Amino acid sequence: MGWTIALYILIIVEFYFVLKELNIGNYRGKFILKINSERNISIFWTVLLVLWSVFMFFRIISYISYKQIYLKDIKVNIFWIGFSLQRIITDRNYSQIRENGISVSSGFYKWNRFKSYQWISSNTIQFKVEGIFKSFDEEIELKNQDKEKIDEILQKHMELLDSQIIAEKRELTADEIKN
Repeated sequence: MGWTIALYILIIVEFYFVLKELNIGNYRGKFILKINSERNISIFWTVLLVLWSVFMFFRIISYISYKQIYLKDIKVNIFWIGFSLQRIITDRNYSQIRENGISVSSGFYKWNRFKSYQWISSNTIQFKVEGIFKSFDEEIELKNQDKEKIDEILQKHMELLDSQIIAEKRELTADEIKN
């Protein structure tokens, strides 16, 4: 009984993440530029998706033919299908500059989480990202991209961020003077 509840919870959570990845425009903003032109769709996850779908198909055929159903097997298949879909979608959305931030290998970070960036080689950008507990570096290797265009977009967003920080400090100072 415990495994059944755990599988239901995992399936619900997994499909939540699939829907969230499909609806990236709402919380990540409008697409601006793909940093890597290379498609990062993992062959491994695509093969797993096909295998779990085939297993699911055979379970459905078994049920239709013999009226036998193994709910635990079907739930496991549904979970792995959802997980594979989520990984494929996430890989496609990796390394994009969007209106509200940048999507990198460890996730999506809003502009206010970036401290700085620098080019550490002719085709590699290193971002300094403000984490929950500490700052960390995130590197993205570019594949045949226009470095100047990427640099221009990043500078624009970093300047906007700096002006927002200055405006917030001015508001705080004005509030302190009033009090």
